[in-house]
Amino acid sequence: MALTKEDLQAIKGLLKDELRPIKEELEIIKEEQKIIKEEQKAIKEEQKIIKEEQKAIKEELRIIKEEQKAIKEELRIIKEEQKAIKEELETVKEEQKIIKKELETVKEEQKIIKEELTVIKQKVTKLELMVENEINHSIQLLAENHINLIDKLNQAIRVSDKTLMYEVQVLSLKLRVEQLEKAVDVLKDKTA
Repeated sequence: MALTKEDLQAIKGLLKDELRPIKEELEIIKEEQKIIKEEQKAIKEEQKIIKEEQKAIKEELRIIKEEQKAIKEELRIIKEEQKAIKEELETVKEEQKIIKKELETVKEEQKIIKEELTVIKQKVTKLELMVENEINHSIQLLAENHINLIDKLNQAIRVSDKTLMYEVQVLSLKLRVEQLEKAVDVLKDKTA
């Protein structure tokens, strides 16, 4: 039995009707494949971005490790400096003890100087009284007497010159004592 043209047309129409849903499904599949390809392309792009981000993170981690090394080195240096500072503090404390001892010695010397100064002041006062009483009286007697008394007056003047010399020496000692007192006050302020 041979198929006629009409049979073929009928089969063709049936096949067309039957194939239409398949064609539509194929179109849908093609569209889905297109979407899948686009999604794959997007995923590849994301993977590329992720790889770049991973690379950047690795670089940041490397930098952080280097910074950590630098920080550890700085900490080591700081600890060494701290140790040196502690040693210097110990030295300063020792020097401070020595200065305190020296200051005590200076205070004792100052006390001795004050005592000596008191004695010197008493002697100067006695000398002043002696000069005032004896030498003035001697000057009156000399003025009333003759040339021998003038010689004695010259001798008394020499004594007066010595007294003047003593006064100058006492004045010098007073100035030195004042300087020492100032120096001791400065040392007290420094140690306080």
